[in-house]
Formats: sequence, structure tokens, C-alpha cells
Amino acid sequence: MPAKREKITDSLAEYIVQQLPIEELFKKITSEESIATVLPLAENAIDVFLRKKLVGKMPMLSMFVSDRLINDLKIIFIEELTTLLPAMITQYLEQFNNKVQLISFLKNYLNKVDNQTIEILIRKNTLLIKAFQWWGLIGGFLIGCIQILFLYGFSSVY
Repeated sequence: MPAKREKITDSLAEYIVQQLPIEELFKKITSEESIATVLPLAENAIDVFLRKKLVGKMPMLSMFVSDRLINDLKIIFIEELTTLLPAMITQYLEQFNNKVQLISFLKNYLNKVDNQTIEILIRKNTLLIKAFQWWGLIGGFLIGCIQILFLYGFSSVY
């Protein structure tokens, strides 16, 4: 296994990148539904920033900052984030759209997996394959025996 490891990881990385629907993933990540799941977290972060961090850094602002002003600012920030976030995510994800870089990344990742883990995974799958082979062998033998019995039974009738 260790002798063929590099060839296996190269082939596996190339196969994964070829099968990976990158464009569909990008669309799903930047969809309105995905952005909507992130916005409550952003709203809470903006609230903490406006109420605690900003006032903590600039104590003079506490005289001017009211709940109404904070809520109005949050609404403005969330509206801006709703339009800005998909573009930011798309721009960020574009650096991963290069298939050569993805293959290189996957190769490096797969090469970091230790040999023992790979051997365990192969053995698990090999046991499953061997079980199917044995069931096929037993099933084929039984079917063959039944066919012989039928042929022997029918040949004696004629």
C-alpha cells in the first residue's frame, strides 16, 4: 500500500475534482436561503458591536446612541450585507474554482492521512466485498444444484 499511495491519492484527488459540482456548490452557498441563515448571526454581531464595543471604544457616543438609532443602523447594515455578502462569498470562493489548485489541495490533504487509517478503510471495504463474493459463490452453487436436480428430474421423465 505505501508504495502505491502517491498514485492512489493523485487518482483519487483528480476523480473527486472531476465529479465535484463546483458551480452548483457556489450557487447553493450564495443563494438567498443560505444568506438568510447567516443574517441572524450577523445581526447579533452588529447589535453587540453597536451596543458594547463601539460605545466601549468611544464612551462619548453613549450620550447619542439610543435603541432606536441602533435598530435603524442594524436595519441599514443588514440591508447592505444582504446585497454585499453574496458578492463577497463569490469572490472568496473563486480562488477555489481553479481545478489545478483543488487537485493540489486534495493531494496534500490525502497525503496527510496516515497509512493505518487508509488500511483500516480498505479492510472494511474489502470485508464487505469478500462477503458479497462469498454470498455470490454460495448462491451460485445453490442455483446450480437446483438446476441439476431439475434437469436430472426432467430427463428421467422422458
